[in-house]
Amino acid sequence: MQGGAMRRATGRRVRTRLAAVLVAVVTAGSAGATVPSGTAIASTETATLPTDDPANFTPNVLNGEVDSIWQVGSRVIIGGNFTSIANATQNGGATFARQRVAAFDAATGVVDAGFAPNVNNAVRAVIPSADPGSVYIAGPFTSVNGTTRSRVARVNVSNGQLVTQFNAGSINGQIRDLRLVDGVLYVAGDFSTVNGVARSRLAALDATTGAVLPGLDLPFAGTHNGGSTNIFKIDVTPAGDRLLAIGNFTSVAGQPRTQIAMIELGTSPATVSTWDTTFYTSTCASVFNTYMRDLDISPDGRYAVISTTGAYRPPPSACDTISRFEIDTDGPGQTPTWAAYTGGDTSYAVEIHDGIAYVGGHMRWVNNPFGSDAPGAGAIPRDGIVALDVVNGLPFSWNPGRARGVGVFDFHVTEAGLWAGSDTLRWGGELRQRLAFFPWAGGTDVPADVVGGGPPPLGAVPRQRGRRAAAVGRRRPRLGGRRRLVPQRRQQRGRVGCGAGRRLDGPERRRRPGTAGAVRHGAVGPRRR
Repeated sequence: MQGGAMRRATGRRVRTRLAAVLVAVVTAGSAGATVPSGTAIASTETATLPTDDPANFTPNVLNGEVDSIWQVGSRVIIGGNFTSIANATQNGGATFARQRVAAFDAATGVVDAGFAPNVNNAVRAVIPSADPGSVYIAGPFTSVNGTTRSRVARVNVSNGQLVTQFNAGSINGQIRDLRLVDGVLYVAGDFSTVNGVARSRLAALDATTGAVLPGLDLPFAGTHNGGSTNIFKIDVTPAGDRLLAIGNFTSVAGQPRTQIAMIELGTSPATVSTWDTTFYTSTCASVFNTYMRDLDISPDGRYAVISTTGAYRPPPSACDTISRFEIDTDGPGQTPTWAAYTGGDTSYAVEIHDGIAYVGGHMRWVNNPFGSDAPGAGAIPRDGIVALDVVNGLPFSWNPGRARGVGVFDFHVTEAGLWAGSDTLRWGGELRQRLAFFPWAGGTDVPADVVGGGPPPLGAVPRQRGRRAAAVGRRRPRLGGRRRLVPQRRQQRGRVGCGAGRRLDGPERRRRPGTAGAVRHGAVGPRRR
């Protein structure tokens, strides 16, 4: 939409929250990582978790993985590295050949027989255009429907044909993520030139024509731990005035920035923000060139939640963490409001909705800062998917579980529920190949001030003040049939999960997809990555 960054999810709203009271806070070292212990409390306004029973109607993606999801009107468009998709059994089970992108009916799951673009390599990001009739796709591909399109293209959602007016020309490296803001398409990835114009890893394109725009020219350079310079993931504030980037880099426009950087889009030309953190200068396992994986900016633009890989390192390390940072502030030395540790497993996709951060990966536990590939004191089991309270980083009782594999690569929130895409076949113990949908209907209300099991309070999560951006998005209508929140019990101490022996969390068997783009996501976009 115009007038700001379009959000990945419709119907988002911001919950007014009290400070967390059931939180043990450990401030570790100069990084200032806060390590909460226990279980999430609710906010002062009731929010809703989806059901943990995945819907039966979703199509099955028969190979590869789903890296990006977006609903456009009554259709859901998915992108990834797959070549075959089938209707659910209840819809007849027919199989369709699809080259890295597909569409289906959002309400019934029936695959759209008329949408079959032929893309010659993976689609890492799908985001809607400003009109309801087309989407942008991005990845390492070089042709669409037999026509040259280098790394980014725009296709019609009704028939899969190219929108020929948009052509960014030759781009010499893959695009991993997209955002659309007020007629400007921001692209990020591994490239150094766009249609012959020098643009190192981040560029702004005219959303109608694909032409390179002059207002953003901030070269990303250097590497955190070898490999090549890249941007893994970007997001834009709802106001459209700031862009947050993560990836394998150590400077932006000559200014030191290690794996994370904030760009001021409201200046002309765009500039590097003074906002900076040293949290991601941590040394993780040497197999990772960068351990950054995903980020999502809150609907009010005040904070971001960021996920990483890296193998187990104790606090205050940033390795294998999910962390909240306040971003409505300026200046160096920013520290996480909280950091949730998995104990040695990667987290990928992050999606913030209703004061809840949904995170997917191949984690076995959360709230596990003291366990290395085993549950430490206070660890709470979560297989591959989790819902965290954004106030304190503690998990809610929602716990569908999934076959862990590599991870969840994108979430997408709609009026009806939560979509998730991955590389594995089972969600909630049921066969849902690489794609699942969790409806709000039949879900769980999270009442104010309900507390789950946990240790006595030892402190409170610090709050930071600063500038705020107006929240964007319509309120989601309330749906009936909710269950009450079930308090979460802590994992027993000393209980070992997932076999014996230390397992190094990497290298993963593939590089993370470029996240599902956004017009966040506006920002859409998991994503990606």
